[in-house]
Amino acid sequence: LQHPKTFTFANMVIIESPTRNSSLTHNQIAFEGFPKETINHSYILFILTAINVINLWHRNLIYNLSNVSAQECSEICQGISFAPICTLVCDEFDSECMSCYECRVVHNNAFYNLKEGACISDAQYGVLVGVAFTFMFAVISLFAGRICDLSDRRVLHTVAVFTWSLSTSFVGLCSSFGCLLVMRIVLAFSEAFNAPACYSLIAFYFPSRRSTANGIYSTGTYIGSGLSTLSVLLAKIFGWRNTMNI
Repeated sequence: LQHPKTFTFANMVIIESPTRNSSLTHNQIAFEGFPKETINHSYILFILTAINVINLWHRNLIYNLSNVSAQECSEICQGISFAPICTLVCDEFDSECMSCYECRVVHNNAFYNLKEGACISDAQYGVLVGVAFTFMFAVISLFAGRICDLSDRRVLHTVAVFTWSLSTSFVGLCSSFGCLLVMRIVLAFSEAFNAPACYSLIAFYFPSRRSTANGIYSTGTYIGSGLSTLSVLLAKIFGWRNTMNI
């Protein structure tokens, strides 16, 4: 009777099949510290993918909700440089500017448009989507992976999801650039932990099907980005502030 050989490689205990003519199968490999892959783990992948969809939905809300306007004012304000009503000053002889201003006031454009409602200029908007989010996200991402290695990934990911969801909801309460800036930084900080934690959990639960699981998880990035455009329709019905809570 030939006994199987056991050896360690990359923190894994591998049991070699005693049958020389057959290749190693999934059941012939034991991963020390990894759970046995079963169909029950599929729900974990579904949850992580759904969270990734929500992640991209929340991230892209500010882009879409800054381009919504009252339908009645679309043609009247066409070709006129944007400035929020709170700071807009029209020349008394500029009839087009005055007509656009009056239309936005009458039809409550601040209800639909984030820049209008929070009184931010195009330059301030650029800071919110650029430095405030992208730069912070990039910097925190450099350390997020290491922190996930040293901490309980499930707890860390749960806290991150709760934090970015809360910051997104708080955006709906903002009426100034400073408030939006703080919420955008918090969003970037917390969302930076999403991918490292998820990929680590996928490697843990799906060690031999990691590539397939990663591919399924990654679809959430594109589904979330695509679905986020629906926020424009929601803003026209519920307003941009209420859309932040959806």
